[in-house]
Amino acid sequence: MSDVATTPVSSAWKRTADTLAPARDEPLANALYTEAETFEISGDPGLWGRLHGKVEHRLTKEPIAWTPTTLQRRMIEYYRHCQGLDIPCRMIALKIRRGGGSTGAGGLLYIHAHNFRTRAGVIGTDYEVSANLMAMVKHYDRHDTFPGWHRASKVIDDLVQWPNGSTCQRYTAENPEASRSAGLQAYHASEVARWQDSAVISAKDTLRSIRGSVPRHGFTLGIEESTANGSTGAFADTWTRARWPASATWWHQFEHDSPQTVMEFGDELQFVRIFAAWFEDDECRMEIDGVKAMRIRDTLDRTERDLIDRYEQDGPRGRRLGGECDATTEEQLAWRRSVIATEFEGDAEAFDQENPSSPGVAFASTGRHTFSREGVRVMRDLAPPAVEYGILHEQADGAVVFQRTEPQDAWLELYQEPREGYRYNVGVDTMTGKEQVKNSGASDFNAAVVLRSPFIDDEGRKQPPFQCAGLRAQNDDDPDVLTRHVWMLARFYGNCMVAPEVNSSGAAFLVLAKAMGMTLYRRQEFDKVTQEWTDHSGWKTDGKTRPQLIATLKAAIRANAEGAKSGDLGNGILSPSRVLQDECAKMARQPDGVDRAPHDDHVIALGIALVTMAGATYFVGKRRRRKGPPDRGPNAWRRHA
Repeated sequence: MSDVATTPVSSAWKRTADTLAPARDEPLANALYTEAETFEISGDPGLWGRLHGKVEHRLTKEPIAWTPTTLQRRMIEYYRHCQGLDIPCRMIALKIRRGGGSTGAGGLLYIHAHNFRTRAGVIGTDYEVSANLMAMVKHYDRHDTFPGWHRASKVIDDLVQWPNGSTCQRYTAENPEASRSAGLQAYHASEVARWQDSAVISAKDTLRSIRGSVPRHGFTLGIEESTANGSTGAFADTWTRARWPASATWWHQFEHDSPQTVMEFGDELQFVRIFAAWFEDDECRMEIDGVKAMRIRDTLDRTERDLIDRYEQDGPRGRRLGGECDATTEEQLAWRRSVIATEFEGDAEAFDQENPSSPGVAFASTGRHTFSREGVRVMRDLAPPAVEYGILHEQADGAVVFQRTEPQDAWLELYQEPREGYRYNVGVDTMTGKEQVKNSGASDFNAAVVLRSPFIDDEGRKQPPFQCAGLRAQNDDDPDVLTRHVWMLARFYGNCMVAPEVNSSGAAFLVLAKAMGMTLYRRQEFDKVTQEWTDHSGWKTDGKTRPQLIATLKAAIRANAEGAKSGDLGNGILSPSRVLQDECAKMARQPDGVDRAPHDDHVIALGIALVTMAGATYFVGKRRRRKGPPDRGPNAWRRHA
């Protein structure tokens, strides 16, 4: 009983509110444990799992002791945290291949039903998946050796019932109304990223129906788990809006691509992210000798070096990736190389999809990517944000100056001040308010970016186009406000040319821009009636020009990856904007053959600026003397590339 003795008796077992019909059965008297020990085991899913829980062996299918994986331990930790505070437990678990997310969720649902009189549900993509989830709950009950509670009193095809009144029933994502009417207090939704959207059923609506059936107070349970399946959809959207568990510290290693996001209101009902990387799983290692270990170190590729730089730390047997697996870095990388070569036939991106090293990699590695992942990574590495937040305002003499503000008060993000001898232009994408991707729940916004043209530096090297500034993210300003802000932005960069998209609300922008005297991009269109070419202002996005825009940007981002290897980035493009980098990573080919992302506002604005860059104008004039971002230098006139 050393496991019990070293675990303090939990003070977490509070009875839930009367409205939730609580009833944790008093532990049964037994000869194996004292009353305190029985109470402790029944209250700790991890302890119960090690002593009495049984899972199936992956090869023999025989019941074996449940030793929780890293992902499962983190799920249990957060469950216990909510249990202690008597608050709703809502977790979204992003799992690696065979990472144990379903098994862990099933175990928590099982122990929750034993300790609280609850109506629970398991929900899969279809009947077969739901049946497998129900079979998992039945397996726990059938092989449970804990003498502290009763076995199930009723087990039928789609229902398990316990003597304390708890039930667990099977539902499917294909029938959202069934779970809505059930009035659940606990649920486990599996492989949510693969729930289908159709003209009749929306995965997001199905989840809302399920969530809405669960009380919003007391210790209720909701677990949604899945492997990633693209950067869009209900699961990806929930993950983006979720937060990391403030009661834990393990997630800080993943904050670089999934930052903490805590809601100002309703944070108790906000879903909490649970994740474990492939290198945190004990099975993801391969025993190798010293010669092979040296070979690993001598032949590291870029991804492996990134993993080492970001995650390597001291372990019991030397350096290792992460802080969980009892292995060396070389053993972990040997396993990775072996699995890529055999199971994935050399496809490293497919490996990253099934076995991600971070949440950002998981979502960026799924789907049909529009832009080179390596090119976006180079953009992130070589253009770190040295951002200043603020506004532009006009002085009495007509000069436009930058004023720093707090981020929440800013409408402009500044990465590099205007410099004499450089050429600039502005690309503008005006919002339509419509969803870019079906059922994503993400409407588009305004975006405007300032692009500095390429140039030849003092050493004769070509420097790539660079985004110097941009409007704040999720800008939904009215056309008059948007036009004024863009007008001041263009004047700040020497009254440079502006290329606004003229579709939808862009028409209103165009009228106001002309009245202000803005220097506008002009295009020619052939009039089939008059058989003449006519001039028009602004950029028109249609079935012909949008593919051209995306193709131009794809080539530039792909050149980033090629340039990183050759040392010549002149044909690439760099942007310090984290928002734009994220949009590039999430843009994918949709079923209708069009490249889109939940938000692509900054991508389109940058693309417009890139394809109209020939009209960029030189900045000549006095600048306001002030402390600029770290990359500001005493550069003089440059030669146009």
